[in-house]
Order: sequence, then C-alpha cells, then structure tokens
Amino acid sequence: MKRWYFDIKRVMQVNNHGCGIATVATVCGVTYERARHEFFPKKRRFRDGEDLCVDAIAMIKVINKLGFDAETVPDFRKVKDRPVIVPFSWSPYAPDYGIHSVVWDPFKKRFIDPGPDEGNFSEKEYVGFWKYFKYQSVVVTGKKKR
Repeated sequence: MKRWYFDIKRVMQVNNHGCGIATVATVCGVTYERARHEFFPKKRRFRDGEDLCVDAIAMIKVINKLGFDAETVPDFRKVKDRPVIVPFSWSPYAPDYGIHSVVWDPFKKRFIDPGPDEGNFSEKEYVGFWKYFKYQSVVVTGKKKR
C-alpha cells in the first residue's frame, strides 16, 4: 500500500467546537492555529467556547489553501490509501451532541479523535461505540500540482 506524504499525527481541538479545524490540521500536517487562521483569516482573537464549526465545503477550501486536493466521498471505508475526515453523530465533544469529526488513517487502520480526552481507536472499537451516519466524508486526494 502506498504511504502518505507524512506520518499522520493527532492535532487536538482547542474547544468543543474545533474538531473540524483539528481534523483538517491533522490530514494536512499543520498546527491547529495555522488551520484555524485559514478558516478565519480576518479574525485575530478567539473566545473560549466560541462556535468554530465548519462544514465539508469549508474543509475542502482550506485543505486546498494548505496545498492539497480534496473531495467528498459517501463511504470512508472504501478509501484505502488516503486520510479521510469522517463525521460521526452523537459525540460528547460536538455542540448539542450533534456532529463530531475524526480522521480515518487507513495505513494504521485507526480513527484519530481530536477530542481532548480521546486518542486513537480501531474501526471496530469506534463504529461499535458511536452511531455512524452516512454523511459525506472528506478525503484528501493528494498534494496539489503546482
């Protein structure tokens, strides 16, 4: 199996609303602060607990800004050679227990959770614990051609 451009390392979300930012940072190999700046370039100060939720379209735009191509896929389990941002439902880290994003690392067969008390889980552990809905996942397809 082809390896990714770098070893995929967990970036932790800063507050309850930052999982989308943290997962984009994880798949692009940048810091949380760098990814957050790309999502909110004009904002200089952030309040604790501020709503920083982002959707798949915003994620793809920022992934592009960070030098990678990305697209949505209906089922992350079919992606074998690229990291995928996967939205799950019912999470203690999502606003109003709504959607929470994690990264699927197909190379190590694990989910990387940006939540402050979490870490890495196998697919079986994760899907068995949280209910997965068929939301569109975001897959990073590779580095952008210059």
